[in-house]
Amino acid sequence: MTAAQNIADPVQPPIGIPPLPHSAGGLPIRWRPLRTRDAGLLMPLLAAADRNDHPTARHDRSALSRTLRSPGFTPHTDGVIALDPAGTALAYGACVTELPHPEAHLSSGAFSGAPQGEHSGAPQIEHGSAPEPHVAVHLEGAVHPRVRGSGIGRALLAWQEWRGRQLLTGIRTTLPALLTTHANRTATSAVRLYAAAGYTPVREWRTMRRALGSPLPQLTVPDGIRIRPFSLRFSEATRIALNDAFRDHWGFTPVSAREWRRIGHNPLFVARLSRLAISGSGTLRNPHRVAGFVLSEANRAEWPLHGQRVGRLDAIGVVSGWRGTGLSRPLITSALAAHQRNGHTSVDLDVDAENSSGAHTLYERLGFVEHDGSTSFAKHF
Repeated sequence: MTAAQNIADPVQPPIGIPPLPHSAGGLPIRWRPLRTRDAGLLMPLLAAADRNDHPTARHDRSALSRTLRSPGFTPHTDGVIALDPAGTALAYGACVTELPHPEAHLSSGAFSGAPQGEHSGAPQIEHGSAPEPHVAVHLEGAVHPRVRGSGIGRALLAWQEWRGRQLLTGIRTTLPALLTTHANRTATSAVRLYAAAGYTPVREWRTMRRALGSPLPQLTVPDGIRIRPFSLRFSEATRIALNDAFRDHWGFTPVSAREWRRIGHNPLFVARLSRLAISGSGTLRNPHRVAGFVLSEANRAEWPLHGQRVGRLDAIGVVSGWRGTGLSRPLITSALAAHQRNGHTSVDLDVDAENSSGAHTLYERLGFVEHDGSTSFAKHF
């Protein structure tokens, strides 16, 4: 990140608003600012983009609504949408500011599902390593397949860069400043678009799957640990554990209590399929703590696309004091057993291809195999 800027050499404000086209694919189009209530309008666009770019994924409307209301995003200034004469959405772009948490100088990340399209959003909580602190504006968006090839994607990305640089100019920090985005490996048009615009791949993510048709191994739980389903009683302790477990992971910002409550409204989260490793006796001298966690999701809308009932391990972590004790294996296996009893035929998870903690090897030993992937891109100023 040698080309990144700091406060002594600030990001230069952009000059002139890049023009957005008035037609695409032979259709006249009208641009207007995004609105917080646009989730319903965007869902058909994202569904069309998903079918083209990521056939086994579908967006969740509530997750999209949370993104439109996220603290780092002001829709009427940081996003645009293109409408055809019938009012159908043909494209949209959003610029979401990601700042380090005030308690730590860590690189920023995103937790909403990645929009798949001509350009797309960030991965969910990932299992990475070796962060490089920075501030970022994350570019999310999609272009309908029927108007691709008309230049609308290039024009929209140019507008997002203009707005993103404006936002970065207003951030006073000594940390590097950059624009980020993300694309599934099947979204080839997005990959070409970013490469042509000077974006560099900075992280590869692997999606791994574990079939649940065979019996799972019986594994020993370390002494002093009880594994149990997630409950609200341990919600705050789980947030603290998550921040500890991911503190040194690439692309992660510590989650505040306010953000944790916002994330908690995710309808895909399934508490009974999630697992917590609890330490301590529950006394004042030895209170209960969350030593590790597996947070699970299930998206029924995607099951027909996969041809099976697929669950998801969205976040897996062990706090620093319990690393090296062998806790991860029984914790993950307990979660897999819960998915199996729930009738799921397989479970997916994502892992950073450059993970230095041995997570990829651990997952392989537990029966996971790679079947998909995606890339994070960045452009430095």
